Amino acid sequence: MKFNHLGWQRGAGKGTADVKMASRDKLFRGFPCIIDLRSREAFERLHPAGAWRFEPGEIADWPFALPPRDQPVFLLADDPARALAAGVALRAQGRKAVRLLSSDPAAWPVPAESGPERPTVWPSPWLAEVEDLLPRSGRALDLAAGTGRNAVWLALRGFEVTAVDRLPDALERAERLARRVGAVLATRVADLRRPRERPDGSWDLVCVFRYLNRDLFPWIRAAVSPSGLIVFETFVGKPQGAEGPKRPANRLHPGELKAAFDGFEILRGREAEDLASIVARRPRAST
Repeated sequence: MKFNHLGWQRGAGKGTADVKMASRDKLFRGFPCIIDLRSREAFERLHPAGAWRFEPGEIADWPFALPPRDQPVFLLADDPARALAAGVALRAQGRKAVRLLSSDPAAWPVPAESGPERPTVWPSPWLAEVEDLLPRSGRALDLAAGTGRNAVWLALRGFEVTAVDRLPDALERAERLARRVGAVLATRVADLRRPRERPDGSWDLVCVFRYLNRDLFPWIRAAVSPSGLIVFETFVGKPQGAEGPKRPANRLHPGELKAAFDGFEILRGREAEDLASIVARRPRAST
């Protein structure tokens, strides 16, 4: 193990980490994920805006709080051993891009702030990309919400959000995430394959990410309020990578998602790689 201007490095074999110094001009697009490993006193004195403060041993318990695994994570540490332990934990989650931030606030990619933690939450990239199309508030429903990344992100933006999933432990993690970032979130355990368990009411925004149940299409069309939005993204076509279902029946056919919301106004949509994504508005006169 050594420490120099390039950062803390160790071999990249099993059980090891490779933690390198981040270059300010090579940070990834959007708000970076920064984990501050210093003491609470040092953190509250000054830290990068939006940073999470973790002990290295906590990282394994909070993978759902971090962005998708293909996005880099930046570490701020004053102890090489803590940085290496965090790097090992992150690599165990399948994260290959782990970088070390300079301790100089002038080199941070975000403004410095003091006080308690106010960490960033990262939604699915498609949801972040279409943020400009979303209403500023209203009732939002996140179907097959999992551990709540999208639901909590919406709640922080002023929506009254209900997260629905059939797995209680996933929703427990969503509630933990909401509490930690100060968001208000309602959760509901339900199997969406059973019509009686689907939530009642009308919603200004309905989100579905990486979940497909074709029987839900008519119900979603009716559940979104007139002029309300549907944000939907799931797997399409033949598998092209390691992610997503392998059975064709569990993947959309090309063009199927757009056809499912025929008569709605398509505000934005695409089929790229193996994902179909759409934002659709229900007309005022739609039935």
